[in-house]
Amino acid sequence: MEQFDLDLRTCADEPIHVPGSVMPHGVLLGLDEKWVVTHAGGDLDRYFARGWRLGRHIGEIVPEGTLSTLREVPTWSRTPGRNVRCRGDLIGSGGRVDCELSLHRNEQGVLVVEAEPWEDAEREALGGDEALGAVVNAQTETATLDAAVRAIRLLTGYQRVCAYVFDQDYNGTVISETQDESLEVSYLNQRFPASDIPEQARRLYKRKRARLISDIEYVPAAIEALPDAVSPLDLSDAELRSVSPIHIEYLRNMGVRATLVCTLLRDNDLLGMIACHHLEPKYVSPSVRSRAMVIADVAAARLATLRDQSVTNRMLGGYRENAGLLHALTREPESVDALGKHVKRLLKMIDATGAAVIIRDRVFTAGRVPQDRDIRRLSSILRSRCEGTVAVTDHLASLAPEVEHLRDVAAGVLCVKLDDEGPDAALWFRPEIVASVSWAGNPHKAVESDESGLRLTPRKSFDSYVELVRNRSSAWQDWEVEVAGSVRGSVTNVARQLTQLTELATERRQAEQSAREHAMELQAASEAMEAARDEALSASRAKSEFLANMSHEIRTPLTAILGYTELLSDDPPAGEPTNAATGRNLRDEAVETIRRSGEHLLAVINDILDLSKIEAGRMSVERVDCELPKLVGDVVSVMRSRADQRGVELRTVLETAVPSRVLTDPTRLRQVLMNIVGNAVKFTDEGRVEVRVRVAPAAAGEGRRLQFAVEDTGSGLTAEQAELLFRPFEQADTSITRR
Repeated sequence: MEQFDLDLRTCADEPIHVPGSVMPHGVLLGLDEKWVVTHAGGDLDRYFARGWRLGRHIGEIVPEGTLSTLREVPTWSRTPGRNVRCRGDLIGSGGRVDCELSLHRNEQGVLVVEAEPWEDAEREALGGDEALGAVVNAQTETATLDAAVRAIRLLTGYQRVCAYVFDQDYNGTVISETQDESLEVSYLNQRFPASDIPEQARRLYKRKRARLISDIEYVPAAIEALPDAVSPLDLSDAELRSVSPIHIEYLRNMGVRATLVCTLLRDNDLLGMIACHHLEPKYVSPSVRSRAMVIADVAAARLATLRDQSVTNRMLGGYRENAGLLHALTREPESVDALGKHVKRLLKMIDATGAAVIIRDRVFTAGRVPQDRDIRRLSSILRSRCEGTVAVTDHLASLAPEVEHLRDVAAGVLCVKLDDEGPDAALWFRPEIVASVSWAGNPHKAVESDESGLRLTPRKSFDSYVELVRNRSSAWQDWEVEVAGSVRGSVTNVARQLTQLTELATERRQAEQSAREHAMELQAASEAMEAARDEALSASRAKSEFLANMSHEIRTPLTAILGYTELLSDDPPAGEPTNAATGRNLRDEAVETIRRSGEHLLAVINDILDLSKIEAGRMSVERVDCELPKLVGDVVSVMRSRADQRGVELRTVLETAVPSRVLTDPTRLRQVLMNIVGNAVKFTDEGRVEVRVRVAPAAAGEGRRLQFAVEDTGSGLTAEQAELLFRPFEQADTSITRR
């Protein structure tokens, strides 16, 4: 590994963009803003017959027609890195040279003009629409590259044309190849290490996408420059830039004399290359190279489209499974165990043989996975290496040699953190794939020692070198990492929801417990109320029984009193004093008063019994034919004695329209009148109390109504006291209760 790292560092340090020389099959001039020649290199005598030298204006060394052509390209000198091509003639030592000119401005601001020989245009037509159509219509990556290499070989005439694509580490594998039958060596399915094309070379291939070496045995032509000109000249975008000696040695060891390389580039992503090999020197013009580059561009676009389609379809499938997982979990959010039933969906999201979720210190698995304790261990290892929320490796043993024994189920692991602090994570596992990789030569033997010390050297042999690869799984693709990362949101949201539901469930249990306790309290209160009600009913029944007994006890002697009163009234003795006002015997009047009072007392007892009937719901009203004047007179007669004692005049007024007999409940009417008249007498200190009976005006559709009015000269009632009249057992003025 240290030797391989040395290889890459040595390559990375080589300044291949400023070699200080050019390939001699053409000529290169550097111009300043005034078009004065500041740099020159290449086969100058072949292209410039007239005496030329640095510091002269380009118009002095090129024909007028070519100068006019250069002046007609207004934009070429303003955009760094942009190459513009045109036709032009130069006059060399051998006469007129038909040239293709390539113009660009480099990063140093120098205007670079390159001239190469024009090639017969008939070959350019060989890469026509039919060849491009085969590339465009290909349905697989291999078919695309097969069509591309055939088209480029037909166009350029190289003996071998092969296409190889890069993996994520820029190791290349030859996917397609077409070559002469005379060639004994084939590189189809061979792998080439990333060190064959180091990082700075890949950067140049992205800028200069068609690279020609017409003869590896060329003698580099040094670039001359004015003393005050920039040096060394940046040739990153130059067609004639000289080649690294290491690469020349590399091609020589392959037995290749001439090459053309076209990059497969898409959105600045280097997908691979199409390499053309010839065992003898071979030159193709810039126009033919441009046509080959068009074919390579179409192939790269088709490769990208096919990959995008495949990735899109698989990503959509993965996201559908993730959506299904989220839907399933949200339907059963009340328990973390729902993950156990649906974790198998993780296996359908991406290509893996096992999956696991660690959440709330529990492990749920699907497929082939390590034991739970090893899953927790791997999660800890990968989480510690996460950049962001995802960590991925297809070579777990290189990160943690102590878990190499898990390679049968977990040589590669993809880990997604489900939270930032805790251990929750989702993991996918891939087993070891023991692979025999066929390299084009030993990829590790690249450093040799000589008198100057260690130096980088390309491998001498490209014979197939088979290497056994252990402890590695298939590589995780970018889309798989993206889809796996989306699981974080799904599971985390459900876990958060589960936490909320757990809290709600706890609150609900507490509320239910509180409700049960409250219900028990209500039940106890209800039972107490029922007991109180039963006790009250029992007391009411006892009261009713008591009242009935008492009324019986009082009624018996009272009946006897009334009986004897009747006997006294039946036979009055002679010579008794009489009442001057009425002419009646005073004894008779006293007996009559005793009788009426007794009857009133009996009525009071009946009222008490009526109260019991009202409480029992058995109260009824009678309709009896009775004499109205007598009923009113009886009430007044009973109250008269008390009125006389208070010095209050008590009188009755029956208006002429009042009927003498009415249908009513005499007992109830007598009760009402006795109560009202009694109160009037009670609360009148002087003056009078008048009981007036009259016929009230009848409303439409109603019969005649009698109106009883009791008027007095007492203190009267306020509006507030009047509202209390019909409330049971309420008295308007408690200060005069016992008058």
